[in-house]
Amino acid sequence: MVEPIRKIAFLLNKSEMNLLVESSLVTKGVEKHIVKAVPKGAKYQIEFSADELECLRDSVAFCADHEKFKKKAIKWRNLFYKLVMFYLLVLGLKVQKNGPGVPIETACKKEASKLISRKKFFQYYIFNVWIEPSFLYKSGKKIFREIGISADESLYKLAEMITRAFNFYFDHAFGFYDNFKNVRNSKKAYELLFDMGEEAFNPETKGVKKTKIQEVFKKVGNKMLFLFDYGDEWHFGVELKRIRQEKNAKAKPVILKKTGKAPKQYPSW
Repeated sequence: MVEPIRKIAFLLNKSEMNLLVESSLVTKGVEKHIVKAVPKGAKYQIEFSADELECLRDSVAFCADHEKFKKKAIKWRNLFYKLVMFYLLVLGLKVQKNGPGVPIETACKKEASKLISRKKFFQYYIFNVWIEPSFLYKSGKKIFREIGISADESLYKLAEMITRAFNFYFDHAFGFYDNFKNVRNSKKAYELLFDMGEEAFNPETKGVKKTKIQEVFKKVGNKMLFLFDYGDEWHFGVELKRIRQEKNAKAKPVILKKTGKAPKQYPSW
C-alpha cells in the first residue's frame, strides 16, 4: 500500500467553489479552507486533510441527494466523484483484486458508485448544552452535556433529552428562545404552552411538538436558550456544534458526554 499523506491540495473551478460555499451550511470548518483558496488562473487551489475530506465528501453526497439541491444534482455528483478520488489519493489507497492493484480511477468510481447509491442521508445533530446562571443556579461552575439527536426530531424531543441529560424530571412547561437576556424580546420563540392552546407573549411564537430541530438550528453555531419551568426558571444554553450524515433514519438520541455534576432540580427535597 502506498504511504498515506497528511494533506492534499487540488484545483477546483469557480462553479465547484460555489458548491463548496453552499456545502459549508452542512459541514463545519469548510469556510476556513475556502478563505485560504489560492487563485490559479481560472481555478482555485484548496487543501484538505483526510478527515476533512471525508466529512466534506459525505456532505456533498448529502447535497447531491437532497431535494433542496435537485436543480444542481449533476454538478453535485461530479464534485462528489472528484472528492472521492482525492480522498482515496490522500489515503494512499491502492485496491487489490485478484493480483495487481486496480488503478485509482477505477477504485474511485467503485467507491463513488457505492456511496452515492444510498437512497438518502440523514442529518444527525451534535449539541453542546450548558446551564446558564439563573434564580436557582448562581454558581459560575461550568456544567456541560453533549447530546446527539436526529435533525428530524421535534423540539419537544430535544427538550426531553436535555432534561434527561441533567437528571431532571420532564414535568414542566418550557420554551426555546433566541434572546438569552430577555425571552419576551425574542424574535424567535417556540413554546409548549402554544401547543397547549395558551396565549403566548410573542405573536410570532410557535409550538414545539410539530417544529423539527432542523427548522430552528439550520447551521453549526446556531444557539437558543432553553427555558425549563417558568416558576423556577432553569436556563440552558443550546448550541449546534456538529452535523453528521447518518445512513440510519432511526438513529436514537444519546447523551455523548457529561462534564460537571448536575445540580438538584428541587434543592429543598
